[in-house]
Amino acid sequence: MPRINTTVGKNLIGIGDMVSLAWIAEGTRESPDSISFYASGGNLRVLKLLGQDVAEHSDGERSIEVGKAYEQELEEGGLRLRLDYIRELLNLDTPYLRPRVKLAPDDLAWARDIKQQSEADDLVLLFPQTLWESRAWPASYWVDLAWQLKARNAAPLVVLANEDKRFTNTPRFIWGFDINKVAALMSLSALVIGNDSGPAHLSGTIGVTTIVACGPTRGSCVFGHIPEVISLVNDDSPFCAGCHFKAPFRAACDQGCQALFALKPHRVLNRAVSELALYSLRRDRPPAGLTPPA
Repeated sequence: MPRINTTVGKNLIGIGDMVSLAWIAEGTRESPDSISFYASGGNLRVLKLLGQDVAEHSDGERSIEVGKAYEQELEEGGLRLRLDYIRELLNLDTPYLRPRVKLAPDDLAWARDIKQQSEADDLVLLFPQTLWESRAWPASYWVDLAWQLKARNAAPLVVLANEDKRFTNTPRFIWGFDINKVAALMSLSALVIGNDSGPAHLSGTIGVTTIVACGPTRGSCVFGHIPEVISLVNDDSPFCAGCHFKAPFRAACDQGCQALFALKPHRVLNRAVSELALYSLRRDRPPAGLTPPA
């Protein structure tokens, strides 16, 4: 049984990486090569939420680092699905399968209470934060989008990992809740909107329609295995959307992606309104990635 070590290495470190790895591991459950993990902190909580076999400490057996797969992805410019690079490194031919999320009753009760405080039925979660400035849709666009959604009778809720003054001038915001509560809130939402970051991976895996503002990254590489994720890119100049950190990516791009600047709020809003109309037709259908209650 290969154990992937998520506690070492410089490349795979975040929530999105853990969710992606869980899609691979889920496909190996019935295989002699079934995958398990070493993890700590937030990575440990995410993998447990996704029902994975995860240990906090090494027991001395050989573990596998998968950072080299990311290096290969960058070298090729993200021409293939990110999971393909990892699976190739692990020498696997098993399928990708959606991991299932089992939500605790207390977390669901908290999420229902948050939703009931909304002024409209269609809860739309906005996740504007990301660790990488080059992947961040501008803060002013997020604030504008939140108010425009409210004007269209949706219930926008900005969800933050930590207090962030840039997003306090929005109709409603919360911050500082653990990943289990956030997952429960996602499961009750009509739509999630985010950057190319961990929350988008999680909400799409849960089965909630998720719009991602993509600049440097290729959505087909990062999210191609999750049918619920819609990657929006700028269709006009600048031409560099989807560079995947290859030329013309340059020093200035580390301070903000001009292709993301060119993806204006009205484009994201229009797609969000369309998806909310579709949601009204399937409102009573549970998300695909939830384990049904016993």
